[in-house]
Amino acid sequence: MSLDALVVDGGPAAYFATLPVKAIAAVVDDAGIPAAVSYSAGTFVCNHVMYTALDAAGPDTRAGFVHVPSERENVPDGAASLPLDDIVRALELTLRTAIDVHDDAAIPGGTLD
Repeated sequence: MSLDALVVDGGPAAYFATLPVKAIAAVVDDAGIPAAVSYSAGTFVCNHVMYTALDAAGPDTRAGFVHVPSERENVPDGAASLPLDDIVRALELTLRTAIDVHDDAAIPGGTLD
């Protein structure tokens, strides 16, 4: 992994997740657990993992990246956190939505954070 270099030589500059990310965020948020769509998985390892997964998966395979905050009891100072039960529930909802929803929700959403 190099700074300011393509992840895969000859690959596109970016990929969009092929999971129904807006639907996932809406379902998790509706369950009372904060969730949001980001158009930037991060600036280092997160972007690399997301890009590599989507590049390897190919156009007919669903793939994406889910950022999970720290568990509240083990959170570093100032880091985002949630109770472990909420993290588990959010991941369960994420998986169920990814399995059940084929076409993503047609709702506004997404940030560059």
